Amino acid sequence: FYYSCLRNPIIANVFRRLNIIVAFATGIKRINDAYKDTIVKPIYDVTSSAISVTLTIINQASLSFNEKKVYDAMKQNYSYSRLELEEISGFAKDTLIRILNSLVEKGIVEKVVKLEQQCM
Repeated sequence: FYYSCLRNPIIANVFRRLNIIVAFATGIKRINDAYKDTIVKPIYDVTSSAISVTLTIINQASLSFNEKKVYDAMKQNYSYSRLELEEISGFAKDTLIRILNSLVEKGIVEKVVKLEQQCM
């Protein structure tokens, strides 16, 4: 939940009338809407005096057909095991690993290794 606090309402109102700004307190909502179908999300750093937003640029056109297929499958749920992705995508293990490694190198997906606890 974010709220907007105008530092100078008079200047903001002038900018609004000159069509320099669209509306008050709509930026974060518009950013979130733009990133709603992406795997990589904006990173917000909120302090008492400022909001810093890190936006990752994803050029989906640079993805191969197979990378796009895996990427699109992952949009349904952001956390899949490799076995689950094999079933969803239809790719064999070796092919899927190559595709996932490529997506990791491009910064589109993150590899998380979960170690199972061993019984003693």
